[in-house]
Amino acid sequence: MRKELIYSILKTTIMFLVLLNFGGVLSFFYPIPLGLAILSLSILFFILRRRFLIKKKYLYFLLIIYTILIVSIYVNKVSFVNYRGMFMSLFSSVLILSSFESTKEVANYFIKACRIVMWLAFINFILTSLLPNLFVRAIANDSSYEVFTILYIFNDLGVSYQIAGVNFFRNQGIFWEPGVLQVIMNILIYYYLFEEKKSLKYILLPIFILLTTASTTGLFLFAFLFTLKSIKEFDIKKFFIFVLVGISFVPILMNDIEYKFKGKGQQSSELRTYDALMGLYIISKYPFTGIGIDNDKYEKETGLSFVEVNGKNLTIERGNTNSIILLCLYFGIPLAIIILYRVYHQRLFEKKWLFFIILIVCLMSEPLITRMFFYLLLMSSIKIKSSKPENNLSNNSLIAK
Repeated sequence: MRKELIYSILKTTIMFLVLLNFGGVLSFFYPIPLGLAILSLSILFFILRRRFLIKKKYLYFLLIIYTILIVSIYVNKVSFVNYRGMFMSLFSSVLILSSFESTKEVANYFIKACRIVMWLAFINFILTSLLPNLFVRAIANDSSYEVFTILYIFNDLGVSYQIAGVNFFRNQGIFWEPGVLQVIMNILIYYYLFEEKKSLKYILLPIFILLTTASTTGLFLFAFLFTLKSIKEFDIKKFFIFVLVGISFVPILMNDIEYKFKGKGQQSSELRTYDALMGLYIISKYPFTGIGIDNDKYEKETGLSFVEVNGKNLTIERGNTNSIILLCLYFGIPLAIIILYRVYHQRLFEKKWLFFIILIVCLMSEPLITRMFFYLLLMSSIKIKSSKPENNLSNNSLIAK
């Protein structure tokens, strides 16, 4: 019993760190230590399980990916240092998938970690609303990111929205911006509605947290999920709740749209459009190989080009926020399609097509393609026979079938 409790805490901790890596503020300030922490705990759990094995298909797939990455480094003449996080995260993913009982267990513990993030985001909303003076200003080493924070767990960018004359700060929870928090809340809502098939009371807090993000993408995505669920299992009670929730969304949604397209946030929408257009232009120059994982090279390319957004000729040296564009930029169109095909066939979540829609919509607005959760999805696409390793393998074996 005690051993199982230790295992459970360790698995929950690993998945929480995976979420911190998934756009957490901590990942901006300490990316390498965070990656090493995930790798170290993954190795520790791998050893504690006393299986001492890596499933053969995962190992083969990992070697294929490593070979592709090495070729990409050579062809695009970029530094290996730019790929070290990816190499480390891919190996950690293989250890996690080999150590957990099944991909379903990985998903279950990921959802447990999402619940922890949900409660932390709830506390964050209270702190930013009532005790904003507790937050301390922090600036990343390269000055690319600035936030007000408490231990990098409770965070505030200082972006507010107004309802009925009352100002609220957009909730970002543990993440670098509210758009990432909405991704996690929508995954949680999807899981409750379509996999665990929980009653509506279970999604009330995730919905509330989603509302506090004031994310346009997040609100539209939730509306899509809830509409789909209501159509599939229609009853008058759910329809009535859907109408009430929809009405509560309207003021936040209208405020957010006005902010992004007419107010101070207009520059944000212009920059996202710029990212898409500039990214597509650079992809057209390197359609088959991409430019590799090299932010300096990307910024150099943007400095040599102009794109028009809302009648303005822009040239801005900045990173790209569209993960689908980034995937094509890093690896070229053919390999990007193969990667997305494999991610579609992930084995963590049951409704592959629906989860893939959620993922694609979110990836188009957030630069999350190099985060470990994406690699977990990619590696989990390999089909492994569900057999007990102890039946056919000695404890000294490093590779399982």
